[in-house]
Amino acid sequence: MINKNFRLFASLILALGVTACGGGGGSSDTPPINTGGSSSLAASSTPSSSPASSSAAASSIGALPPSAKITFPKQSAKTDSNTITVRGTASDDTGISSIKVNGVAATLQNNQESKQASGLQKSNDTTEITWEVTLELPYGESDIELIVEDQAGNITHGEQENLVLNNSRYPHVFLLDEANNRFVGSAYDAHFSSREEFFIDTATMAMSASTPFQVLEAPQVNTAGTHILSARITGSTLVVQSTNVTTGAENQEANLDIELDDSLWSWATIVDSAIAPDTGFYYMLVSYFPAETSSYEGQKSVIFQYNANDKSISQLTAAESTLKNARSIAYAESSLLVNVWSYNEYNEAVITVNLANKNEALLIGDLNITGIAIVVDKAYENAYVAGFKNIVKIPLDEPELIYISPDDEQDFFNIAHINYMIMDNENQRLLIGDDSMKEILTVDINSGERGLLFHNGIGEGHKMIAPRQLALTSNNEFVFALDDGGNAPEALFKIDLQTGNRLEISNVASAYNEIANGLILDETNNRAFVSFGNRIGMVDLITEEYFSVFEPVDPLTPAVGGMTYDAENNQLIVIDDVEGVITTIDADTFARNVLFDNSAGTGPMIKNAVDLVLDRENNRLLALSQFLGAVMEVNLANGNRTVMFDECVDSYGTDRFLTGEESASTQNFDFNSSKGKLLITGEFSVLEYDFATQNCRVINGSVFDALYLNDGTILGSYFNSLNQIDPVTGSMVTISK
Repeated sequence: MINKNFRLFASLILALGVTACGGGGGSSDTPPINTGGSSSLAASSTPSSSPASSSAAASSIGALPPSAKITFPKQSAKTDSNTITVRGTASDDTGISSIKVNGVAATLQNNQESKQASGLQKSNDTTEITWEVTLELPYGESDIELIVEDQAGNITHGEQENLVLNNSRYPHVFLLDEANNRFVGSAYDAHFSSREEFFIDTATMAMSASTPFQVLEAPQVNTAGTHILSARITGSTLVVQSTNVTTGAENQEANLDIELDDSLWSWATIVDSAIAPDTGFYYMLVSYFPAETSSYEGQKSVIFQYNANDKSISQLTAAESTLKNARSIAYAESSLLVNVWSYNEYNEAVITVNLANKNEALLIGDLNITGIAIVVDKAYENAYVAGFKNIVKIPLDEPELIYISPDDEQDFFNIAHINYMIMDNENQRLLIGDDSMKEILTVDINSGERGLLFHNGIGEGHKMIAPRQLALTSNNEFVFALDDGGNAPEALFKIDLQTGNRLEISNVASAYNEIANGLILDETNNRAFVSFGNRIGMVDLITEEYFSVFEPVDPLTPAVGGMTYDAENNQLIVIDDVEGVITTIDADTFARNVLFDNSAGTGPMIKNAVDLVLDRENNRLLALSQFLGAVMEVNLANGNRTVMFDECVDSYGTDRFLTGEESASTQNFDFNSSKGKLLITGEFSVLEYDFATQNCRVINGSVFDALYLNDGTILGSYFNSLNQIDPVTGSMVTISK
């Protein structure tokens, strides 16, 4: 496995010390392993583009070379784990002798036995097997190479070429240490179970390991670059801590009772911080939230300062300050700049707080960008405020609003959520951390042009936001994703499952701002049916036109709980999400008729339905009910309703399929008639029900929607991403983001 140090920053996380993958003993026919360079994880030197590598002549005349492929992960993918179990299949007319992935021997499995294939160990003679191997992954990008040998001595590579795994994490701490010309960062994995710290040289982008360190909230690097100052509020005590970035040693520098009277304030939090170079002062912006209301109306903002010279904390803002709804602060030599969402008659403004006399004054108002973060350049000439609508430049001598980077003009670099912003003076750019997209954006302060400091995605095309519904093409080459966009326009994406590339087919129902609750793909007629709330539409996949199928007159019409396509009768079958009334809609004329109301048939009412599928072979509908915490069967002959199953217990004995409000996390399900299985998505899990055995099992992984692929793995969508899930281990990788 080749660790590409020069590509490592493209995935942001540096090589913190590369660990060798242990390999089993190899036969003499195994191609040599390249151990050159600093990485001890090496790939075979045999070209992977060759369908059958040059090897010893087949020991059996007429024997065909073996074939093999990787099923998980199915393509180049992103992970946030240091290990991954790679799975696949292989076949040969003489039987498979051994399989190695990056020099590590795989375990071969067939119907008779499972054994470690290492050296001259052989599997039973069989034409097709499955295999698996667990690899250690360094940070950054690593090539994955598969080598298969059959019992006749033929050696070949897997079908996938240029398969790359990217082990990367988004840094929750990312600071610019100008004294040492480096970035200082810390990143957790997705489960916050492990953390890594690193340095990145700002000139070369070369990376190096850091001694593990831990910081609190609102961190700042001191002027010398030796320590990180951070703070926290425990009870009513504000604590400032320093952390040595070389040794990782932590020291509590000072504390102060901030008088958090619980009769007035329910809680307080540190919103932002700033540091004054060469002075020893560190400033903390604290928001207090009132005990009587959960709104922001009574919220107040207070600035505290820590003096490193005498190790003391004091309140900077005056007692009579009316500062509230402050979002961020920046040091501007003789004052602090504060970005606030309201100030007197202004809805959004920047104010100054004089460091000598504590006086507050308006710098400029009416920004209208939903500002979140503010920074000042090194010369103290200009301030920059970043918001969700735009980024604005403010000259400090003669304040004016100069909008430099409108968000609605971006094709690929929109901001979803800002959790930090850095002024990179050397490169004349802003660095904006987006913890929703898990990316760090760059913004040129002169042109406003945006880019990425590192690439944390897979595939090309517009970003997805909330792809809640999936539909798979019959050949498993593409998946359609219906993205409700959160507060952004809804869209239908077509995603290439080989590359992760995303094509936006159509903006759909962009005025509705509803959650996507249904997607049907009709490949025969090149159309897709979509639903948002209580509205249903159709997208022509050739012309990309959108047509309204059902637009309720009464806005209180129940939302679509689920819908399915009856190809035999060319109709949609729809269930509402309140009382389970089932209707049909002609797919051509859009004529609508009630199939079953609550008076039809017998059995419990299907309340709070969240999905519906058609099982034509058994002449029934399957409905997922949140209220009942059950999968229901509806007999199409008479409308009778019965509970199919209502329990799915995990390895800890916890039922993940609960009733009433506790089951509100169940969202979608997918019925695969060829496998005889049903997938149900729920909170932090995917449930799999086998109709043959009537058993339900829990697969780890939190996704909106889930579908079976032909190879037995699972596709799942989540915020900003399309993922592949290993149904055996529950491991998940991102294949489009």
